[in-house]
Amino acid sequence: AQVEATHVNLHLGGVDGGISIPAKGFAIAHTKEKITLPSNICGLIEGRSKLAQQGISVEQSSKLIEPGSNSTMVLEIFNASDQEVRLLEGQKIAKMVLLKITDEI
Repeated sequence: AQVEATHVNLHLGGVDGGISIPAKGFAIAHTKEKITLPSNICGLIEGRSKLAQQGISVEQSSKLIEPGSNSTMVLEIFNASDQEVRLLEGQKIAKMVLLKITDEI
């Protein structure tokens, strides 16, 4: 993972060479990174604007990564465009924002 000032870059993993998503199609993939969070940190997965401009969304249900998680993240990828889109293994696919959990509301 690549750590930026405001987020951690996540990359497409677990597919042999890449994945093609047909127009208006849907695919399940995983992040290359295994995410391990302590009990006082949660994460949010956000799509990348470069992919969104091509019609690609990577989070169809919950964006939340629960505290205590210890696995790769499932990506629910939807191609809203009228063209097939090819995603390459290892390319930046999403970003993760980390949030500290406090007792105060």
